Formats: sequence, C-alpha cells, structure tokens
Amino acid sequence: MSLINLSNDFAIIKISGMDSLKFLQGQITNDILLLDTQDYIFASNLNIKGRILVNFIIYKNNEDYFLFLNSELVDMIILKLKMYIFRSKVFINRESLFIYFSDVSQNNLDGMNHNIQLFPNAFLCMSNKEMQDYNSDLKSWKLFLIKNKIPFIYKVNQEKFIPQHISMDQLNAISFKKGCYIGQEIVARIQYLGSIKRRLFSFRINTKVNIGDEVFSPLMNNQEVGTVVEVVYHNDLETEGLLSIQIGCIQEAFYDKDNQFRFNITSE
Repeated sequence: MSLINLSNDFAIIKISGMDSLKFLQGQITNDILLLDTQDYIFASNLNIKGRILVNFIIYKNNEDYFLFLNSELVDMIILKLKMYIFRSKVFINRESLFIYFSDVSQNNLDGMNHNIQLFPNAFLCMSNKEMQDYNSDLKSWKLFLIKNKIPFIYKVNQEKFIPQHISMDQLNAISFKKGCYIGQEIVARIQYLGSIKRRLFSFRINTKVNIGDEVFSPLMNNQEVGTVVEVVYHNDLETEGLLSIQIGCIQEAFYDKDNQFRFNITSE
C-alpha cells in the first residue's frame, strides 16, 4: 500500500449553508448539480477575464461541499468567495483535515472522514486523525497528475490560463449548459469560435525546469509560446511534467532562447 501525505501542499475548504448550491453555481465553471450523481467533479474559479484563479476537485457530503485545492491559494480564494456571499446563507471555512493520496481505499480506518476514488487505484482520503506509515515524498502523486493530465494551479501560475489552455474541458470541468458564472462569456466564446490555440501536454526534458517557467520556440521567433504547469524530478538532469503550449509549436519547443534544451512533448 502506498500512502502519500498531501496535507502540507493541499487543503480542503468546506462550503455549507442552505444557499451553498446556488452560491457555488455562480462561482465555478462546472455544474455543481452533477454531484447528485457523481462522487466528484473538477472545476475552476475565474477572474472577469476568464483566467483561472484556482482550480479544485469538489465533492459533496450530505448537503456540504468540499473543495480540494493547492494550499497556497486557500486564504486568497476564501476572501474572494466571501465577497460574493452578500446576504446568502453560506459559510466558508478551511477544514482541519489530514489529506492523503492512496492506491487503496482507506474507508475502514478510524477517523476517516471522506474517501474519494479518482481513478482505479487512486484515492483521496481525508481524515481528522493523522495516519501511520505514510510517505511525505510527493513523487508518486505528481506522476499520477502527469499521467492523467490533471493540472493544478499554483500561485506562480495564477491568472495565466483560461480553462481550455490547460485542457480543463477535457476533464469535464466546464459546463456549457448551466447559467452564468464569473468569466463565463470568455470561456464560452473561445469554445464556440473554435479558437483554442493552447493545450495541455506532457513532456520530458534533460534539464531541471520549474512550475511557471516559460517555453520558447524558434517557430515564433523564440518568443514565449507556453508555460510549465507541473513537474517531477527524476534526477538533476531530467524533468517530467505538464505544460500549456501553443499547439503548433509542440515539435519545436525549448526551455531557453538559445534552443539548447528541447522539450520532448507527448502529443496524445
């Protein structure tokens, strides 16, 4: 059994109250009503220009909603969401839970609050008790994200992407049928005009790169054509990860303007 402690890097926000469904429906890109038939959904919260401030995995327990997100962004998004409560009966709080990623279900353990199956052999486990025999190395978690092309927004990449630029639509994280939300007009316009020029791809490169680093291409006069979204280091000389890049540049993408370090990008 593999058990990875995510508690330092990710967090849970609880949204409760009789108006929480209506409130969330106006704040996120996905349809919160899907949680009546699904265990979880992916979704994003955008600025008025349609750029992602933060993205989540959202699940429901009883009538409460729980948002799993990067811990760097918790305080920011709580303050932002609270600005839109007005007189609604909505309560937003950070939950004091330990968060783990496991290859087996942990439902039977004492203190386990929630156990969400993301994929076969991939579970998010939230507990009010610290579990034993866990690993703090996030490598297997990062490899899971990369393999399944699941991007998370970190502080360094805030407001850089519309959802389609990191393929959130391919994770069914955007509803094009529900009502309005902040940034919705821009997201819908790009979708229906067929003008999605950037997408999320996996890569390998023989140097160390970091989340938020820019990608360059001689096809565009060595201008910026993409951004690194996720990374895992195999050694000092090899990085695997995800990047958002102009589709036409994936065969000629480099970490530097001198074109010394080429990204080996997987197109499928």
